[in-house]
Amino acid sequence: MTQNNFTIIEKLSEGPTAIVFKARQNALERIVLLKMLQPHLVKDNDAAARFMREAKACAILKSENIVQVYDVAEFENLPAIVMEFVDGTPLDELLKTHGSFDEAFLRKTAQEVLIALENAHANGVIHRDIKPANIILSDRNIIKVTDFGIAAVASSPSLTTEGNLMGTPAYMSPEQARGETVDERTDFFSLGVTLIELATGEKIFGGNSYAECLHKILGFDGKLPEHFMPNTSVNFKTFLSKLITPNKEHRYTTAADALQGISGTNTPASQSNGKPVRSYRKTAILTSIAVIAMAAVTIFFSNHRKQTDNDSPTAHPAAAASQNKTINTGESSEQKNDSPKNNLQPSTTLDHFPQQLEIKESPAVSTAVPIVKSDSGYLAITCTPWGKVFIDSQYIETTPIAGTVRVRSGTHVVTFVNPDFVPMMKTITIKKNTQTAVDANFLDKAGYLFITADPWADVYIDDQHRDTTPLSHPIITSAGTRKIRLHNPAFKDYETIITVTAHDTVKLNYSFVVAKN
Repeated sequence: MTQNNFTIIEKLSEGPTAIVFKARQNALERIVLLKMLQPHLVKDNDAAARFMREAKACAILKSENIVQVYDVAEFENLPAIVMEFVDGTPLDELLKTHGSFDEAFLRKTAQEVLIALENAHANGVIHRDIKPANIILSDRNIIKVTDFGIAAVASSPSLTTEGNLMGTPAYMSPEQARGETVDERTDFFSLGVTLIELATGEKIFGGNSYAECLHKILGFDGKLPEHFMPNTSVNFKTFLSKLITPNKEHRYTTAADALQGISGTNTPASQSNGKPVRSYRKTAILTSIAVIAMAAVTIFFSNHRKQTDNDSPTAHPAAAASQNKTINTGESSEQKNDSPKNNLQPSTTLDHFPQQLEIKESPAVSTAVPIVKSDSGYLAITCTPWGKVFIDSQYIETTPIAGTVRVRSGTHVVTFVNPDFVPMMKTITIKKNTQTAVDANFLDKAGYLFITADPWADVYIDDQHRDTTPLSHPIITSAGTRKIRLHNPAFKDYETIITVTAHDTVKLNYSFVVAKN
């Protein structure tokens, strides 16, 4: 097929947003990659505009490690992007044949991907979709990153026209999974996840559903897999650990910093330049002595306090090493002055709490929290992705909660509230000097909404503002019947009722322009 200066050689792939062809550009007599917008998205003005806008932005990226965008064109009356054709193999295909790779290959991949990211980030382009499938090893042994910027269009999970979830977000950063604004550091996290897969042959956030992947990402503690390449150098493990730390504030700030990290230039000079290490060892020894001395003093005063506090219970083994918080959930005849860090925060009224559940504001708790310690137990609280925690209508804290909470013995109702979901209530029984665990997972009964609106809209679910189109990812919401309202001040609001099924994605398309006409 020849049209508009292009002769199609073969179709290479087809996704939810684009079809990719290997083609010949006749006028310049060269082989190119022709990426064409899916026909069903042509009438979606927003999708088409983003497709072309991202392509134009990426045309300014010039790096040997980036698949180049040559031009934008039209093919079969559809917008298309003309790109460099690379003779090579994507890393996801290489994984199928090799299973895993050694540290030398991982270092090469990391360094060359970071060079590509350094160029992109300097030009204001964040990839958002670093993964093995978007990294190519060329026949000239050069690592090349593809789909720069175009990933902003394709970063949402693959959807069928019926709205069933087909793809999984196995390389998302935690902030990306939470729907927060992302920056360059999200690319570093995705690179780290990719390197782990190249080393082990396994996806650490793989799953059979969007919810399963998100659950793993949001619960990730930042530790490398136990079986991760036992002979890997300390430098590379340190580098990789900094890439995948869940808190983006603790990752590398720039690609240049990451390149220094992988080269080892961030290691102490005494270790990297061959100078004597006696001063380093001396400092470490003195530091160790100081730590031991402080520990001894702490133990002494701790034992002294136990002798003078006859009302203190025996700490639960699982809670003894962690910070405990105290909550007064009943009357008490005894008071004790604890340090400020163990005091309950003043109760508050929760914003956006559903009207059908009444959470009453309690009086502010004084610095001395009355409780009979001999008649209390410990409560470990976890929630996915996060939640405000109430015990018997009294606000405790927002998860994650370090350590345990001390609660009076008896039966209590724990309520978890996240404005994106229907509240969850759990009934628990606290036993004297015993630790009890309570967990809430909003994602277990969550579904997903992907909404497009022409020209744009603020999205309200059950009268709560959730996002503004164009969406970069599906909106997570509790399964069930949901009221959807799309608001654009230039048009009349659009309202509809939809049914969301757990773990599935519903797609909603609406055009204010068509409705007005």
